[in-house]
Amino acid sequence: MITEIPPMASPIPASSPPQVEDRRHHVRYAGQYLVVEIEGTAYPVTDISVGGVRFEDIGRKIGEMQRAVIRSTSEGGASIGAEITIVTIDGKRIHASFSKPSMPLMRYIVSHLSEVHGIEPHLIK
Repeated sequence: MITEIPPMASPIPASSPPQVEDRRHHVRYAGQYLVVEIEGTAYPVTDISVGGVRFEDIGRKIGEMQRAVIRSTSEGGASIGAEITIVTIDGKRIHASFSKPSMPLMRYIVSHLSEVHGIEPHLIK
């Protein structure tokens, strides 16, 4: 009697990194000349938008809310207060949304980006 050999299972695909949903609603720009100050410590900004900011730090927890100051590192640079909520953590990269975005905060971000990129801030005047 001949025993039928079951078909071979398909090969197991190589593991790929998990797909993370991109939840950003705003275009992000390089955070040149910006830092986020939290509890007196300044962290360089990786990128920023009118909806949130990404910076490098350790020891934060998802869902944590912080009062922060967004500050320009240029001479005589302006700053503005903001409340942020930690949304995701990727190694040392912290992604935070602005908990209570305001017009002054949006103006600050747009003005800073306009100055860095040398364009007129036509969106918000």
